[in-house]
Amino acid sequence: VPRVFVADFSNVYAMSPDSASGGLVALKGYDVYRINAGGVPTLVKSLPFYPQGIAVSASGNILIGDYYNKNVQMLDVAGNLTVMATLPEYVRQVVTDFAGNIFAKSDYTIYRVKPDGSYSVLLTLTEYMYELSVSADNQLLTWTNYGKTYEIDPATGTTTILQPGTYPNGVTRDASGRLWVAFSGENRLIAYNAAGTEVAKIDGFTFPQDIVWTGSEFQFLDSSYRLFKMPVGGTATRIGDSFYAQYLAMRNGVLHGASGNSVYRWSGTRAESVASVTGSASLYGIATRPDGTLSVADNYSSRVVTFNASNAVVNEFAGLIAPKGLAFDASGRLHVANSGSYSIARFDGTTRIPTPFARVNSSPKYLAFESSGNLLVSTSSAVVRIDGQGTPTSLEDYRYLEAITTDAGGIFGVENSASTIRKFNSTKFQPFAAGLSFA
Repeated sequence: VPRVFVADFSNVYAMSPDSASGGLVALKGYDVYRINAGGVPTLVKSLPFYPQGIAVSASGNILIGDYYNKNVQMLDVAGNLTVMATLPEYVRQVVTDFAGNIFAKSDYTIYRVKPDGSYSVLLTLTEYMYELSVSADNQLLTWTNYGKTYEIDPATGTTTILQPGTYPNGVTRDASGRLWVAFSGENRLIAYNAAGTEVAKIDGFTFPQDIVWTGSEFQFLDSSYRLFKMPVGGTATRIGDSFYAQYLAMRNGVLHGASGNSVYRWSGTRAESVASVTGSASLYGIATRPDGTLSVADNYSSRVVTFNASNAVVNEFAGLIAPKGLAFDASGRLHVANSGSYSIARFDGTTRIPTPFARVNSSPKYLAFESSGNLLVSTSSAVVRIDGQGTPTSLEDYRYLEAITTDAGGIFGVENSASTIRKFNSTKFQPFAAGLSFA
């Protein structure tokens, strides 16, 4: 089955298919890894030189660009390094095509390199070439600082412009002839047909903040304030931008969020302000009830403000310490993550004074109720389940999740630092979806 691999440049600097294993070889810093077809990495060697570019030769040896020494180095299966060739320029990248030919790229020149160390110039451009890749039909592809994507004949060096006026961060072409282009600023992969028409798109996300279950799909927000929807078992699709919030909640089927001193709803095309609090404020958590009641946590002023279905203020609760996440239980009682006191407070609806409900070992952030009535809490060091008597039990220690939510199929959380959505599997949170970040 044809696959497109995407490097996350915050972790992987270069990669290449490894036909022997059906997986990849990859560079992370000075370390060389083999990644098998199941996605499991194995450290092969830590390099004594600054590497730029990696490929696999027809004989199964790993080829690496030795940038400052202007060498193409060969790492054999026994882990031994030898210099294959020395070029007249700094080596930026090494690739091999499906015929076993070896190519090394400097800033402006592509060299054809032979195993005996000899080389010849295939192509020189006046434009800076960012990267070099090999398409499924065995053509070389490169993209330049002039916003052009070139196809290069590996035998003659003849060039054809494929995508003028675009500035991608990665390009490849699949067996059906679709040109896949990565745009890191947009966290998107877009496929174009031979006529240059967009025919497919995969959205990525970076550093997710909060996630909610709508009853039929997930909706979540990343750190660039982009909104996404994602069905269970599906892929993320961006549905909007500029939704400035950290915490989300569904209110009568409409997504709401809070930021600064305002509450916003998503209209389907943009964020609309529907309510605000008075005075200095920094709104974090947001929670709703079926009757349309909406509460927000003001982390700055250590208060919770509640609005009715018409967005009029009906209550303002104090007695809190830097509140963050909020959640209503099935009885309509509001629970508050007191991040400044490592505790969960509860308002029973009859008084404006909170009742201590539970204590946790580190600062609580996000809250969500399970259908069983247990409260889930993401803290700064663990994910905790709290029963109806306020007794906490850790689901997983040292798991640094932000938001947490539930659906009929389980417990889900977002790991901001890894751009990953995780699902709890009874003992730990495993990756469920990842974000194509810095593609």
